[in-house]
Parts: sequence; structure tokens; C-alpha cells
Amino acid sequence: MRGTFVNGHIEVEGDRFPDGTKVNFVIIPDEESTFELTPEQEDAIEESIAQIERGEYVTVEELFEELRVMREREGR
Repeated sequence: MRGTFVNGHIEVEGDRFPDGTKVNFVIIPDEESTFELTPEQEDAIEESIAQIERGEYVTVEELFEELRVMREREGR
């Protein structure tokens, strides 16, 4: 589902849902938008890249398995 802000409201493209339907949305900046990172954020990204290069990461399959185990422990 995609939409655009118009006069303070989101106009949704495509399917319609009943009033009161709860949704989550992500704001996608246009191609001309820029942002700046703090030095701490830049350091965190650099460290993350270094960890990946050292092989210090989990695969998506490992992550999902860990989440499944956590949910089972919580009784869900």
C-alpha cells in the first residue's frame, strides 16, 4: 500500500480499508533529500561494517531461529 500526504492526510493508492484500520507507515524521502549523521552514528556504521568483514554476524535464518526460540520460552 502506498500513499501521499495531502493537506495533512495520507491519500492511499490502490486498495481501501475500513475506517479505523490501523496501519504502520515508513516515510521515504525523495531523491533530493539529504541527511547528516552524527560522528557517533558514523562510528557505529564503520564498526558494523568492520564486524561484517570479520564474519561477526548472523544470517537471517539464524535470527529467525533465535526469535522462534525466544517466543517459545515466553509461551507464545
